[in-house]
Amino acid sequence: MGAALCPLAIAAPSAVFWLIALGILLHGPCYDFFFVTGQIYVDTSDPAIRGQAQGFLVLVTYGIGMLIGAQIAGRVYNSFLGTATSLTLEQWRSFWILPAAFAAAVLVFFAAFFKAPAREAP
Repeated sequence: MGAALCPLAIAAPSAVFWLIALGILLHGPCYDFFFVTGQIYVDTSDPAIRGQAQGFLVLVTYGIGMLIGAQIAGRVYNSFLGTATSLTLEQWRSFWILPAAFAAAVLVFFAAFFKAPAREAP
């Protein structure tokens, strides 16, 4: 049953199926809150530069951001791997603590320093 959900489940032990299902369920809201909210925010910019702002957002998030993220994730994975051929379950737990902590730090940063622009009265 677990392997039919997605290719991600094929390599996982059945004891962590609920984690896989939770990860898949959280993917949609996380995608929406990050990418779609960014697009909505950029869409409120000055109409004269809106296209440039949207293009820049796509470049930063889908281009540069994902490139840097993949490079860092690969290096972190290799540092956990060492000379072994695969990570143990305990190493995977430790591996995923790092991006979770980074996401929490970004959340705190944005909560503390993000100020929405004042809206004009209609």
